[in-house]
Amino acid sequence: MRKLIRVTREDIRRGAASGKTCPIARAVSRVLGEAVFVTPWALFPEATPWQTTNLPTRAVKFVRAFDNHRPVKPFNFYLEVPK
Repeated sequence: MRKLIRVTREDIRRGAASGKTCPIARAVSRVLGEAVFVTPWALFPEATPWQTTNLPTRAVKFVRAFDNHRPVKPFNFYLEVPK
């Protein structure tokens, strides 16, 4: 199933360089309705961590920039998630 993820200014402002509270984790959790853990290349739902979902290239670049304290802007991406 394909989901549109919108990383907002608020996600960026309130996010931290942490797998549970980064802007992408905040945005994905909001859409999926469950907590997720984000790494620089994938995300894992906390309830089912074996269901790894790879992040698209745009999201990987965002994570790297954010984690390295470089300026980032709001953006959207599609995420393929298991049904």
